[in-house]
Amino acid sequence: MLPSSTGWFRLLMSCPRLFLATVPLILNAATVTGFTLVAAIIGGQTISALNPDHVSVTVGIVITCLISFVASLMGYKALHWWERWTWIPNLISLVIAVGCGGKSLSLQTEVPPASPAQVFSYGGLIAGYFITFGGTVSDYTLYHNPAVSK
Repeated sequence: MLPSSTGWFRLLMSCPRLFLATVPLILNAATVTGFTLVAAIIGGQTISALNPDHVSVTVGIVITCLISFVASLMGYKALHWWERWTWIPNLISLVIAVGCGGKSLSLQTEVPPASPAQVFSYGGLIAGYFITFGGTVSDYTLYHNPAVSK
């Protein structure tokens, strides 16, 4: 199998230097796992908040994990189709939020200038996100049609 059809492009590119790449690969896997756990917990809390009398947070987490598992089995083609159209519900929710709170949007509080510690904290947060996602972005953003000759 070729890397283009398996989706393990970055890992296979580092195979000759696998010993040197082991530590970053483990750290990247740990951070992606942590991100996935946080996303599952937040998804479970969101589902639980919709109907707290009948759905506990634990059940919401299980539902979120099962939906994610089924989505992962559908492959990149389904994922890219979903990503192509998922902006529509986001746009609708933003329009509703602005419509409901539009008259109050001009009432902003005064915020003091950011301190150097706050700037570095925010920069570290953004860098942590991009560094974590950087290892998988090449596989996530590409779809190689299996019908194309190799």
